Amino acid sequence: MNHESEQAHTDGASLMQTLIELRIAGEALSHSRQDNLAAIDKLFARHPFYTLELHHVHALLDQHAITRSSVLASVASFTHCNPDPHHATGPNYISARRCLTGLKEAAKALRGVQAARGTVLFATGHPGCLTSCYNAIAHQLERGGCTILKPALGYEVQKDWFLDYIDATAVISDTCGVHHTHMTQGMSAMLAELTQPPDLIIADHGFAAVAINHGIPCIAPMDTNDPGLALAKQAGADFVLVPMNDNLPNGRMIALASIIEALMT
Repeated sequence: MNHESEQAHTDGASLMQTLIELRIAGEALSHSRQDNLAAIDKLFARHPFYTLELHHVHALLDQHAITRSSVLASVASFTHCNPDPHHATGPNYISARRCLTGLKEAAKALRGVQAARGTVLFATGHPGCLTSCYNAIAHQLERGGCTILKPALGYEVQKDWFLDYIDATAVISDTCGVHHTHMTQGMSAMLAELTQPPDLIIADHGFAAVAINHGIPCIAPMDTNDPGLALAKQAGADFVLVPMNDNLPNGRMIALASIIEALMT
C-alpha cells in the first residue's frame, strides 16, 4: 500500500469511527428492529408515511413484485442490517462504511453543483435533527457561488400548516412550532412555483420523494425505517442515498456538515 492509499485508508477509518461515535451509524441507533419491521408492514398497507408516495414503490406494490423479505433485503443492501425477517427484536444497525460511501457520493454531487455555481434547494421533514446540518452545507455552497432557492414561502400545505424556512432550509410549521413530517405537499408547492427545477435538491422524507419522482438530482438520507427510499433506489431511481440515523439533536448532527465539507475538498 503506497503512502497516498494508506492515508486514504486511515482517513476513511477515522471518519467511520466518528460516524459511530456520533451515532450517525453503527449499532443501537434510534429505531428498534421492531420499528423497522413495522415500517415495512405499513408500506404494504400503502401508508403514505412509509411509501412516501414514491412512484417506484407504488409500481412495485401494484405489480405484487415485492415481499416482506425482499423489502427487508433491499433495506439491508444499503444499511447491512440483518436481512433475516425472523430476527424480530433488539436494536438495528447501519454500516459506517455504507454511510461513508453515501456521504462520499453526496460530496461528489455537491462539488459538481458548486463548480457549476448551480441552484440548490434544501428541505427537511426532520427539523429537530437536520436543519443545522443542511444550513451549514447551504452556507458553504453559497460561499462557493451557488444560489440557494426559497420558493413557496407561506404556502398552506394543509389547514394551519405552512411551508416556512429556517435560514436556508424549508420546513413545515404551524407558526408555533415546526413538524416532523413525511408529507409531500411542501416540495410539490416549491417545484410548482419555480420556472425551472433546481440543479440539486438536498432533502429527506416526502420532500425528497417528490424530487425523486420528478427525476431531479437529489441527495436523500435514509434511516432504517425508511424502506420506500431503499426500494426506489434499488428499482432504478437516480438519486444519492445516504444510509444514516436521522434522529439526533441538531447540535450533534451539525458535525455531519463538517464531515461532508472535508469530503468535498
